[in-house]
Amino acid sequence: MVATPPLRSLQRAQIRGVGTVFLRLRPLLVAPAVLTSWVLLWPNAARSQSLAVTAVSGSLLAFFAIEAAIARRREVDERWLLRSLVVTLLGLLVAAFGSGALASPYVPLLFAPAVTAFAAFGRSRASAMMFALLVAGVLALAAVPEGVPFPPLSTDLRRAMVAVTIVLCAALLRVSVAGLSDAHAEAGAALDRLRAELLAGASERAVAVESIGAKVA
Repeated sequence: MVATPPLRSLQRAQIRGVGTVFLRLRPLLVAPAVLTSWVLLWPNAARSQSLAVTAVSGSLLAFFAIEAAIARRREVDERWLLRSLVVTLLGLLVAAFGSGALASPYVPLLFAPAVTAFAAFGRSRASAMMFALLVAGVLALAAVPEGVPFPPLSTDLRRAMVAVTIVLCAALLRVSVAGLSDAHAEAGAALDRLRAELLAGASERAVAVESIGAKVA
């Protein structure tokens, strides 16, 4: 179903509001998971691998914190949200490459920016681009030989980190997708109220015109 122009305008306004809240909250959700992953990683993985993954995840966390600080001063628009989700997906692909490729505990997190984009942008070109980027990234990870560029993580370490990333992914999607779902519902309800008000106003004007016509007659 194609959204009507008034409904689309309302939905875009709601997306901006939800996107702003999401970017403000994201570092608060991500920081505990990142710190936990570091605590798990450093004693149990090679030093060079721990350093590389820490650098990537730390850079992403810093990026999220800067975005959150800016988002507290102004509203996030759709382009900003899309750029942020693309950068996030690319950063997570790099983190996955350095921690086991397709077997990386960071792979579940790839769904957080991708699904958020699907929920925000529907079947638009932006959503299709995110889908293509996700598919290309997963195929690239699948082509990485085992042990490149670092040895595989131990089973126990990977299991613990997967638990952390799945919980984080669920928390992020709860904020973004649930918020967008509520926003779309509110936009539809607002449009219904607007239509009802327009119909009521038209009815009142018709009654007034009939009353004037009766008096003239």
